[in-house]
Amino acid sequence: EGLLNIIPSAKNSDPLTPLDKKFVTLQDLSDHYRIFVNRVQQQLSVLGGGGAVRIEDLEDVDISSAMVDGKVLEYDSSTGKWKGGTGGGGSVGLGTTNVSTSTLNVVGVSTFNDDVLFKGASNNILWDSSANDLLVGEDARVKFNEELDIWHGGAHGFIKNYGGDLRIRGDKILLKREDDSERYLEANVNSDVKLFYNGDEKFATTLDGVSISGLTTTTNLFVSGVSTFSGNVSIAGTLTYEDVTNIDSLGIITARSDIRGGRNLNVTGLSTFTGAIDANGNLDVDGHTELDDVNVSGATTLTSLKISGAITDNLDTTGANGQVLSTTGVGVTWTNVASLAAGSASKVVLSSQDTTDASRYITFADSATGANVIYTDTGLRYNPSTNALTATTFAGNASSANILSTARTIGGVSFDGSANINLPGVNASGNQDTSGN
Repeated sequence: EGLLNIIPSAKNSDPLTPLDKKFVTLQDLSDHYRIFVNRVQQQLSVLGGGGAVRIEDLEDVDISSAMVDGKVLEYDSSTGKWKGGTGGGGSVGLGTTNVSTSTLNVVGVSTFNDDVLFKGASNNILWDSSANDLLVGEDARVKFNEELDIWHGGAHGFIKNYGGDLRIRGDKILLKREDDSERYLEANVNSDVKLFYNGDEKFATTLDGVSISGLTTTTNLFVSGVSTFSGNVSIAGTLTYEDVTNIDSLGIITARSDIRGGRNLNVTGLSTFTGAIDANGNLDVDGHTELDDVNVSGATTLTSLKISGAITDNLDTTGANGQVLSTTGVGVTWTNVASLAAGSASKVVLSSQDTTDASRYITFADSATGANVIYTDTGLRYNPSTNALTATTFAGNASSANILSTARTIGGVSFDGSANINLPGVNASGNQDTSGN
């Protein structure tokens, strides 16, 4: 047909023209190749009486590239010859080297042995075969069904989900630093979920709740069940009974401000309060209580007060037998009873003592009523056993006395005051004894 004698761009009725034809789809190229092979076979069948024709004898074949194992014939429009190629046309064995087309439809498997570049309007995607990397250009998005986008823009990476849940599945999920040195989050199947700060675990879920390491700060804490704290609990604000039904602490509870019990505050162990205790209701302490400072603004009624140890005053003195605690308005000290003043007391408690054979001092005051100082006089004493009143001097009249305690002799006659006496020579016969007896 003289195809070798026409220019490559010429087109006529022959379906193989033009020789530099560009194919829109791989199927078009495959169809063209079949026509070409059939044409060659027909021509070879009539050459030389139908004998075989050797490829190396053909002038339009590049023998140096075609006569190589595993190569197929590919047409090179730039040289106008057929050459050896790697193929790429699927089962038909066509190569696609230097093929330029606006549309390429491939039915079947396509194998790319080198880099593949997908060009976009402003950004590209490159398959780097040597690095085994798919390089997505800046702001170029990988889209999944128009519902999920993955891309990088500026200094940030993005994952955008348009609808439904964004689900990440795995029996162990880790969120870590870009250099793989620290964990942010770790989730384990049928176990805990942990949160980390600067690589240190701070929060973890447990079978019963959560485990928190370090300081926990919260504006409001609402607990519907039981909360158990194995360490210290520090409350900077106010903890009220209405907010908490039960506090079970194995360690120390420290309140910087107040602990207020709307009803009852029951403490079974040791409680140390460094500040004020304001108990508007009942304070029921079953165990040992140490109070550094107790301020009672109202009346306090104690049904029973048992002190098993020593009571120390503000001078760190435990006191001696018979002493009492007293105050002058500043502090409380142990004081001897004899050193106390009566003050403004309107009543004193008296005890009966009528059998002791001892000399007791009789007390007296400056005034019959009002605040007085109670005095004693060493010259005035009383014996409860003998009922004897002894004074250094008695002055005045005994208006109700019947007899003298000790009889006296007058003119030789004994006189005790119980009856009149008769003196001889005075109001009775006889002579008066004037001897001085």
